[in-house]
Formats: sequence, structure tokens, C-alpha cells
Amino acid sequence: MKGYLMSYYFTNKKSIYTYLLLSIPICLFFSFSNPLIASFMPMIFLVSPATDNLKDEKDSKWMYFVSTLPYSRNTYVASHFAFYSILALTGMIVSLVINAIVADSIVTGINSAMLGIGFIALYSLIFPFTFKIGAEKSNVIFMIVSIIVVIVFFVYYFGLLALFSGSGDMISEVSKNLWYGGTFAVFGLIVMLLSFITSKHVFKHKAL
Repeated sequence: MKGYLMSYYFTNKKSIYTYLLLSIPICLFFSFSNPLIASFMPMIFLVSPATDNLKDEKDSKWMYFVSTLPYSRNTYVASHFAFYSILALTGMIVSLVINAIVADSIVTGINSAMLGIGFIALYSLIFPFTFKIGAEKSNVIFMIVSIIVVIVFFVYYFGLLALFSGSGDMISEVSKNLWYGGTFAVFGLIVMLLSFITSKHVFKHKAL
């Protein structure tokens, strides 16, 4: 798997650092305006090279050469998830530090980071769908999964904020409760685990 990860890194090295630099000022802006969603920017920006990597296989047909390599198909699938997770964790750490400093609250920073984890974990649904349908349909898959994840997130985000509608500053009130972000993070990670298991099963039996 190390070889896969090194290949993904050096192929996307420029994009990774570019997205990281772009995400920092955006994270700073949201840390002042709405700290609860400040963690999304670095995480979304940084996982882009991982998802682009999957889309690029549409042109290179790399996925169809996997069966000829001395590595199992499970290793190939695991490498995609590992690269995706590493980039997401990097974005989470960057956003957590920025958000905690600006908001002057480690609790708010952690809450925001956990919401980001939940969102990014849900977004991993692109992998099983892409492995099943094929990289040729990647743009459609990415669009559909993005819409589904955004809808799920906003239902959760505004639904729970509504519970605090009589508590003055809703965002400030929710930011103090780690269960708010924690619940969404756990839900997202469960979906990501199921995505990983499904991806391995689908790709193992895929005709290449």
C-alpha cells in the first residue's frame, strides 16, 4: 500500500499544497462568522486531490490494470481510502488549530472538526458507487453523492439548531455541546466503514 500512497502523493503534491494554502484564509473567515462550519473548508479542499485521483482513472484506465499487479484488489481499495483519510485528517488538524484560536474555545474547535469529519466520512460514498458503476460516470456520481450529503448535513444542522431556537444565540449554544458534532461524526464514520466494506466487496468481484 505504501507504493500506492507515495504515487498518489507525488502525483497530487502541487494540488495538495495549493488547496491547503487556499483553505486557510477561508477557514479564518468562517471561524469569525460561523465557527461551527469552519472546519469544512480545509477538509473539503484537501480531500479534493483524493477524489480527483479517482476521477482521473476515467482517462488513464488505471483501474483496469490493477488485476495485473502483484497486489490484491483489497489493497488497491484500501489505499484510496487511506489517502482520502490522511488528507481529511490533515485538514481537520489545520482547521481545529485555527478555529480553536479564533473562537478562543477548544470545545468549539473540536465540535466543528467533528462536524467536518461526519461530512467528509459521508462523502466517502463516492468510492463504492464509482467502483460499481465505473470511473467513466464519476462526474455524475460525484454530483449525486454531493447533493445527498449536503441534504443530510443541512437536515441535521438546522434540525438540531431548531431545538435551541429559544436559547438566545443558537450557534453559540450548540457550539458548547460536543454531542452535537460527535453524533454526526459517529454517524458519518459508520457510513464510511460500510462504504469501505462495500467497496472491497464490489471491486473484488468487478470484471476488469
